[in-house]
Amino acid sequence: MKLETQLVTRADVVPVALVLQSLNVLSMGAEELQKSVQEFVNTNPIVDYRPVSASPYDFSSIPDRGGKEFGSLAEHIEFQLGVMTNDAELFRIGTIIAGSLDRNGYLRDSLEEMVHICGCSVKRYREALALVQACDPLGVAASCLGECLAIQLKAMEDPGVSLAIEIAENHLYEMADGAVYVDGYSDEEIEEACKLIRSLNPRPGSGYETEAINYILPDVLIEEDENGGLQVSLINQPACPVLFENYRDYLRVDDENEKEYIRANLAKARSFIYAIKQREQTIFSIANLAVQRQADYLKSGDLSLLQPLTMAACAKLTNRSVSTVSRCVGDKYAEYKGHLILLKTLFTSGGVGDASREHIVERIRSISDANPGLSDRAIAEELAAEGIEISRRTVNKYRNLYLEEK
Repeated sequence: MKLETQLVTRADVVPVALVLQSLNVLSMGAEELQKSVQEFVNTNPIVDYRPVSASPYDFSSIPDRGGKEFGSLAEHIEFQLGVMTNDAELFRIGTIIAGSLDRNGYLRDSLEEMVHICGCSVKRYREALALVQACDPLGVAASCLGECLAIQLKAMEDPGVSLAIEIAENHLYEMADGAVYVDGYSDEEIEEACKLIRSLNPRPGSGYETEAINYILPDVLIEEDENGGLQVSLINQPACPVLFENYRDYLRVDDENEKEYIRANLAKARSFIYAIKQREQTIFSIANLAVQRQADYLKSGDLSLLQPLTMAACAKLTNRSVSTVSRCVGDKYAEYKGHLILLKTLFTSGGVGDASREHIVERIRSISDANPGLSDRAIAEELAAEGIEISRRTVNKYRNLYLEEK
């Protein structure tokens, strides 16, 4: 037997690790992917990320809805940071700080620990910390109660609060004992300052959920065009991270350990970016095929119009594996006319000829409801007259399925 050698170019070989990461990213829903992208950006110094537009925003227009309406404290701060700065590194460091706050809004980690976690200089860390401390609610990201109260007082920009700031920063213990003394101030002035301090919020983060509220975010939007056709587009997709323009400069360092660290992060960044782009292409391709095939069903809502489309058939038509199709549609949603549709409901699990399994079950349902006493054989004959050739036993199986659903 003659053996033929097939030459595969290097460009055609996709590393197994890259394939696995692509499949993992593909299986994520829109919300999970957004969180994954943010986590990746926070830990990889090679990438740049602009999740929010740079348009100016007036924070005074934000309605006072109370902390819980915003979800987590970290989310609320992250939103503000996206508006306050266009500096990608400051935004990255700021989100790490926001994610490190305890349930009361305090930052308990030391300066050294946070600088190490953020992978930045002390100067850049302090700049980001100042941004976070300027966010609403005032007093967050303080290391202690005195600093928390002082942040709130300094924001008042009133020379008359200087005594209160002095007490908050240096005399809180004496204040708790009712024995505050500050040289140059009368007892009445000190009491007024203490009254102001007592009016402040010592736990600025306590009104927020400790974890973000989870919502279903659709990945696909289905819209009707002017001719009545259905158009598919992707929505709620996070901006894809990009490599810093001067990332090659990082590789010019002399220290080999540093250079290896940069190379490793560069490889991870390229792999992650590739996976995100592959995900977008795959979801669009598969969703578009399913929507065009099931257009009549989507427009009418009539289950009998659901066309046969198995995941295996979709895999063949889109030149992908069945497992890829399954991961793509498993927990993904499409929005159509204000309603959410689970993508996998556009696929069928079998059928006969041009009739999907779902269509057959629906026909059996209709026939049984119209003629409750009809036998399985009689129903099979009626279906055969419609061009659906199935056995009496299959009718019985589908009929039982219908009864279970009912």
